[in-house]
Amino acid sequence: MNNNDNQSLKSELGAFKNPQIMLVLLITIFGYGGVFASYTYIVPQTEIFAGFPVEAITTFFIYIWDRVLFRNPCSGEAC
Repeated sequence: MNNNDNQSLKSELGAFKNPQIMLVLLITIFGYGGVFASYTYIVPQTEIFAGFPVEAITTFFIYIWDRVLFRNPCSGEAC
């Protein structure tokens, strides 16, 4: 590695000092983490307590995310 490569790497890593970049990274990390956490929490709940068959869980999640992503903003605009 020559001096030019070190400067380039240093300037690239310096982007992490920008609070907006760190905020976007944290939102992405916690957003995906929330999805995985909800999936691992809700799947046993829907299987054991609600009595849904395993095959229906994917359809259940598609239904939930359809409501969250599309129906909720539409109802907000209707108000």
